[in-house]
Amino acid sequence: MKKLLIFVLFIIFIPVVLCENDFLIDTTKLEINSKGDSLIEKLDKSYKIDTKGFVSTELVNEEAKKYTKKIINIIFNSDSIETRSSELHKEQLISSSNGFDTLSSLSFINMFVQGINELDIKYDYVKLIRTVEFKQGVITLSYFPNANINGNIEDFILVLYLKEGKNGYKLFMPWFTKGEDLEEYFNNLGNKEEAGDNIGGTYKSLSLGDSNVDSIVNVDHLEKLYKDNASKNVSISALADAGTNVYGSGFFISKGLVVTSWSLLLEMLNNSEFLYVNDINKNSYNIKGIVAADTEYDFVILKLNEEVGIPVNFSSKQLSNNDNIFVIDSKSNNGFMVNYGKNVTMFNGKYKNLLALNKSDVGSALYNSNGEVVGFNTGNSLDNEISIANSTDYIIELQKELSNKEFKEIKSVSFKEFKEKYYHRFNREEVLNDIPKKVWNKYKGIGNIEKSINLDLIKASYVDNIVSLRYKNKAYKSINSFYLSADFEKELVNDNYELIYNDDLKKIYSKNNINVIIKQYLDYLVVLIMEN
Repeated sequence: MKKLLIFVLFIIFIPVVLCENDFLIDTTKLEINSKGDSLIEKLDKSYKIDTKGFVSTELVNEEAKKYTKKIINIIFNSDSIETRSSELHKEQLISSSNGFDTLSSLSFINMFVQGINELDIKYDYVKLIRTVEFKQGVITLSYFPNANINGNIEDFILVLYLKEGKNGYKLFMPWFTKGEDLEEYFNNLGNKEEAGDNIGGTYKSLSLGDSNVDSIVNVDHLEKLYKDNASKNVSISALADAGTNVYGSGFFISKGLVVTSWSLLLEMLNNSEFLYVNDINKNSYNIKGIVAADTEYDFVILKLNEEVGIPVNFSSKQLSNNDNIFVIDSKSNNGFMVNYGKNVTMFNGKYKNLLALNKSDVGSALYNSNGEVVGFNTGNSLDNEISIANSTDYIIELQKELSNKEFKEIKSVSFKEFKEKYYHRFNREEVLNDIPKKVWNKYKGIGNIEKSINLDLIKASYVDNIVSLRYKNKAYKSINSFYLSADFEKELVNDNYELIYNDDLKKIYSKNNINVIIKQYLDYLVVLIMEN
């Protein structure tokens, strides 16, 4: 019997040994969430869109990021307030061709220094530094989650407007936002909606162009834009245990067909039992099914159970820097309102905007000043001052195709069928561990992973020389999964692992021939460890 057992174990481990030297993987293209793509394969192929030119990953201006780290170091590591003020003024933009820029920069920095000196800020880490390039310079956004600000725990967002100086980037306009400021802004909008006020405003009024003429937004314009387009938008709600637990936004691409974000639908798949749509007249409609979707483009079309709604008008002209942008949706799930912001730049099919959004805005249409849709808002950047919208250039032809079809002939896959083939939190979830003890002993020292990730490990596997670990984030409603990997990442850095890739959904650390991939996905933290 012992000989047979040894023989079986030998057979099991032969494939691992044979492929060990030949196993290579391009970690920047690694995708571990294939369920969504397999679901989409079952949809009608005739509605597949061409997203050539759209890039889901975000490029980072490394020079601007490096300079931002220098400014962060001055702000938070200076010996005294006087030293901080002096060092920040040394970084001021001094323009040889534009005296107004120089004077403006001095004024902006003076106001910033006064504001920052009034705060006692302590933070654990910087979650991300996002860079947005445009004609007039670069805006960088640094996100400090759960910082301690004068004794209160809240997010802190540092925004730097940089311009080219004689020797690289210099500081033109710095400002900061606290989490409670954004929360108060969104709460005020919600209260206004519930009171029946349809006209909102903007979180920050700022001109990024050479002229302020195009930046003026008056009440008459907002009222007209709202009146002409409000009925083209919807609020999408998801129910669990008889209460609303997720809601977002969408808009009509054709009668009875609503566009929203694929990532929003995934969250609803995982967290809810029933979906419905509300329009501006407080009519509710059930969702018959999913017509088309694209995971990279973050786009999905839902078919309602009735042929209702007024389709939006798409613009064939792209936004320019400093153009006003508008969103019409619900902050309170009890009304609709129009708010506005400013476009900063567009690159690889993505608009980056100064438009403060929260979760209710995900999937909403992005309008230009003429009331035409130019993009749809994603969950890529929420609860801060820079948001991202995917351009709708790719779906203009699809609207024509759908409008020429009989509503009853448009096929869809039911939400129930999607749920049955896709894990959601109401299914029984078993704890699985398929990693041999010998293998685990080899890898568990990386980042001191057993102690540095204090989450429930619900699945562990070792396939094709890859250790795959899936942790449950039980605080998903309020805490991003990446927050919970901070200690693990600190351990990696202390062990000389280098961060070689970083975006909102994935980080890659590397040392010698070992790569560690950290991904957040809904209410999970996923860690992969592999040897190249």
